[in-house]
Amino acid sequence: MIYSESNLTFLELYAEISSHLLKKYLEYLSLADSKRLICIPSSNHDMVRMRDTLDEEEMKLAFAFLLSMPGAPFIYYGDEIGMKYLHGLTSVEGGYGRTGSRSPMQWNATPNAGFSSAAPDQLYIPIDPDSNRPNVAQQQVDPDSLYLKIHLPTIRESNGYLLLPWNLLRHNCRSRYDEC
Repeated sequence: MIYSESNLTFLELYAEISSHLLKKYLEYLSLADSKRLICIPSSNHDMVRMRDTLDEEEMKLAFAFLLSMPGAPFIYYGDEIGMKYLHGLTSVEGGYGRTGSRSPMQWNATPNAGFSSAAPDQLYIPIDPDSNRPNVAQQQVDPDSLYLKIHLPTIRESNGYLLLPWNLLRHNCRSRYDEC
């Protein structure tokens, strides 16, 4: 565990975890020098989804970090809406514990979440059976949804510092064309 006391307030815990993450990030970033990018995935098909360990508010914080740090963020399909890891699924393709991260994208509230018109038992991997499962259509109209909070590319695009290679940031350059 990163923290030593279980009675920390949320903000104290967030500050301690953020400090640890930032230190590790900067450590790896210094190893990357100016020739490489740090690529941070939200999750992937070989590990549990973010939503398995973080609630929606914590995911917003994680995405704020992921999308604001220099480098190349990777958002695994479904993480942007908070899709859950499905525990107890039968392994396909030797996925074993990984199969729960590979369920179909949840587009809407229709049968099979808009992914397929096939019968549910014909799907290769089942859809989350929870009737309250998140979906894109629902989150596109909810102003406080995870989807809308992280789909703000203008934040990254409007802040030139977030688009600069790390070597320029370290030398306080304001653009790629500055002499630093």
